Amino acid sequence: MDGYYKTELPNGYQIESHTYGLTRENFTGFLHKDGQFVYELVTKIKVSGDSISGERYDLDETPGSEYYFAIDTKTDSITEYKSLSEAKAKAPTVVTELTSFYYKSWPWVIPLTIIAVVVSAGLVFLLWFVVIKISARWRI
Repeated sequence: MDGYYKTELPNGYQIESHTYGLTRENFTGFLHKDGQFVYELVTKIKVSGDSISGERYDLDETPGSEYYFAIDTKTDSITEYKSLSEAKAKAPTVVTELTSFYYKSWPWVIPLTIIAVVVSAGLVFLLWFVVIKISARWRI
């Protein structure tokens, strides 16, 4: 997805993209409810019924600074996990199937697609040419 996004989540929660840091491979977002920040620097999220699970980073965004959370949106109760291993041990469903917010439009995809089509067409033509030559030899 390109640019800014804002998505409604269960029971009044929302997530929206940061307006800075657009050189990253994926978005980071603010998670909030009723205008109050719940988490910032959320990089991955999963919504399942009335629960929201996710991954967030500290401001330094260094590897290993990931934190995991689970929110029961009906009761607004939040459970935090300080590491991936703690989240996996205490609540493995929190860290499964988390989705990143990708925004880069990969400018190389269109030229690569064109090249793939041209090469494929060339191979088809080459095979057609070989088949014609071989079948011409059998006619003689």
